[in-house]
Amino acid sequence: MSIRTTVFAAAILFCASAASAYDYPISGGSPENYTPVFEKISSGQCDNMTAELTELAEKEGVSQDFYLALCLFDSGQLAKGYAAAGRLVAAEDFDEAIYLMDREEKKDLYWPDVYKNKGFSYYGTGDLESALKYFLKYKTTKESDPEVDYRITDIYINSGDLEKAEAELEAVRVKDDRYTYRRGILDLKKGNVQTAFRNFRGVSGENTEAYANSSYMIAEMCASQKRFGCSEKAYEAMASSSPNFVRQKKQELEKQKKLFGAVIAIGEQYDTNVTSVDEDKVESFSEEDSFRTYIFADLRLSFYDVLYDRIDTGLLNYKSWNHSVSEYDAQSHKLYAGFIKKYDDFELTLPYVSYALTYMDGEKYSDTITLEAKGAYLMDKWRFYAPVSVTFRDYDTATPADYSRDGTEYKGGLGVSRIFSKIHMASLEGHLGTEDTDGKFREVTTGELKLTYAGQVMKDTTLQLDYNTILYDYKNGGREDRYHSAAATVLYKFLERHYINFGYRFSLNDSNEDINDYKKHVFDMGVSYFY
Repeated sequence: MSIRTTVFAAAILFCASAASAYDYPISGGSPENYTPVFEKISSGQCDNMTAELTELAEKEGVSQDFYLALCLFDSGQLAKGYAAAGRLVAAEDFDEAIYLMDREEKKDLYWPDVYKNKGFSYYGTGDLESALKYFLKYKTTKESDPEVDYRITDIYINSGDLEKAEAELEAVRVKDDRYTYRRGILDLKKGNVQTAFRNFRGVSGENTEAYANSSYMIAEMCASQKRFGCSEKAYEAMASSSPNFVRQKKQELEKQKKLFGAVIAIGEQYDTNVTSVDEDKVESFSEEDSFRTYIFADLRLSFYDVLYDRIDTGLLNYKSWNHSVSEYDAQSHKLYAGFIKKYDDFELTLPYVSYALTYMDGEKYSDTITLEAKGAYLMDKWRFYAPVSVTFRDYDTATPADYSRDGTEYKGGLGVSRIFSKIHMASLEGHLGTEDTDGKFREVTTGELKLTYAGQVMKDTTLQLDYNTILYDYKNGGREDRYHSAAATVLYKFLERHYINFGYRFSLNDSNEDINDYKKHVFDMGVSYFY
C-alpha cells in the first residue's frame, strides 16, 4: 500500500497504540505492524532493520525505502538517506519523497538534493509549476545536472514557452539521445516536420527512454500522414518495453484505416455569361446569364499497405442545371485510382489513372482517359513538386475535320509552395503543354502560370485565393488566346465535417479572334459534407 493512496498526503496519521510513542507516519492498516520498524528507527539501527521492513512490506504493502530513509536521515546518514529518497522517486512514490524532502528542508542543514528530489517528484505528480521552482533552485546550488536541465526543457515545452525551452536545451552540456529527442519535439512544435523526423530517427537507443519516446513520436507522425506501415514499424520498436501499450496502439491504427470516404456538396451559382461570348464583338451570339444549381459527390474507397502506403479508388460525379439556358446543363462521371507512396521527405503518386464521361444537355459530349504522375520533395516550410500527365480525348460532337478536338494532350510542370505560421500556404505552379489533335486548327501549345493561397483566417474559417493565366498558341491559323481567372472562396465549418462556402470567380479570355473573346463573373454559395 502506498502512502499516497491514504490521507497521509494531506495529514500525518498516528496510531493510538504502542506505535503512538513514535513521531512517524503510518499509512493505515494495523498500527501494531509498524512498531518493530519504529523501534529500529528510534534506536538508529538502520543497517539492521531489513527483516522488520520486509515483514512490514508484506503485511501492509508499504515502501521499505520510505522508512529506511526516515531512519537514515534521523541518524545523520545523509548520503544513504538521499539515495533511498532517490529510489522512491524512481519507483514513482512521489508523495512519500515529497514528505521526506519537506521534512529535511525544515532542518538547518540539508543537501541540494532536496530540491532535485522535490523537483522530480512534483514533475511526476503533474505539478509542473512547483517542479520548475525546485529545479531552478537546484541549479543555483549545484553544478548543472543534465537530467534536471532536460526536465526544465520539458516543462518549458509543455507550457508552450519554446524560446526558453530552446535556450535551456542548447545550454545542456551533455548532448546525447535525450538532447536529440527534445530537439525533435521542439522542431515539431514549430511545424518543422521533416527536421523533427530526422531528429527522432537520429536517436540511437543508448538512452532507452529517449529511444522509446522517439519511436512513439515517429509512429504518431506517420499515422497522421496515413503511413500506417511506417507507424506500425515504429511502434514495434517499443514492443520490448511496452508490449501492452504497443498492442493497444496497433488496434487504434486499424480503426484509422478508413475504407470508405466521401465528399458531397450542393450549391447555387450565378453566371453572368453562360455562353462565354462577347456579344459586342459577335453579332450573331448573345451573352446569357443564369442561375445554376449543382451537386457534387466524390465516393472513395481506400486500401492501405498494398505495395503502396495508400491506394485511393473512387467515382466522382457532377451535375448542374442552368435555370435559363438548359442546353448548357452539364454532367460528368469520373472513375479514378491513385497509387500513393510516402516517405519522410518525399511523396510519389504513380500512377493516377482516371476515365471520365461528360454530357451536355443530356447528350454525350466527350470521354477522356488520363494518366498522371507527381513527385514532391518536402522540406520544413517548402515543398517542390513536378506533375506530368497525358490525356486522350474523344469528342462526340459534329465539327469539321480540320476543327476536330479528338487527340492527345501532354503536360508537365513544376511547382513550389511555402508554409507560413503553420496555417497559411502559398503556391506557385508553372505548366507547359501541347495538344496533338486530329483537326489541324485545334493543335495548340500552352503555357500556364498559377498562384494560390490557402489559410485559416479565423477559427473554423478558411480563405482560398487563386489566380491563373494560360497562353494558348495554336499551331495553324494564327489564333492566340490569353486566358485569365481570379477567384476568392471562404469556407466556414459550422458543424463537425459540415462546411458552407461563399465564392466569386472572374474569368476573361482575350483572343485575337473576336468570336473567342469573353468575360464572366460567377458567384457561388454551397454546403458540403466530408466523411
